[in-house]
Amino acid sequence: MRSWFVFLLALLSIRAFAAFPADSNLKGWDTTIIKLANSASTVKYMTADEKKVIFYINLCRMQPRLFSKTILKQYITENPDKETNPYVVSLMKDLKGSKPKHPLQPDADLYKSAEKWATETGKSGATGHGNFNKRFNSFLKKNNVTVGENCDYGHSDPLAIVLDLLIDEGVEDLGHRKNILAASFNTVGVSIKPHKGFTWDCVMDFEGPYHN
Repeated sequence: MRSWFVFLLALLSIRAFAAFPADSNLKGWDTTIIKLANSASTVKYMTADEKKVIFYINLCRMQPRLFSKTILKQYITENPDKETNPYVVSLMKDLKGSKPKHPLQPDADLYKSAEKWATETGKSGATGHGNFNKRFNSFLKKNNVTVGENCDYGHSDPLAIVLDLLIDEGVEDLGHRKNILAASFNTVGVSIKPHKGFTWDCVMDFEGPYHN
């Protein structure tokens, strides 16, 4: 297993995918939180599903306990075999102990980065975070900046993508989950593209100020 880098590079995991609920249960969610979480709603360069990925990420960041009690609970209800899955159990524990964080804002440059990598790997059938430093060179040249990347395979549904990366089954250091919940990140770009080997892939690129 690759070590954890200072720029919070998430590890790739390819694993068996369970069925996910088509929609989240937003009963009990404050309309103000829902509006703030929908930070990408007005951008023109992202698809509706890519915007929804950011929406669900932000719901989890802003209200982690409520996310666990509603959206994650719905997932468990629809997949009862996952209730005792150690990765699901650890996610519930992490969300219960996680403090609310600011919502991520969409960034056009991060989107271009994610779109390019999703397109390239989708056409070639490759997986992972190849040439990470080279691809993120323009971001890493900035002073005191941290960047990270998540890649998910096999899903096109926004909630399925986010839940899969949060559960992070098979990833020892839970790098995808850590990226989604990282307080250091402020901005994100998300791209969903067809993938030669897994039908779909989703790339999330993150950026924020570096903290020791």
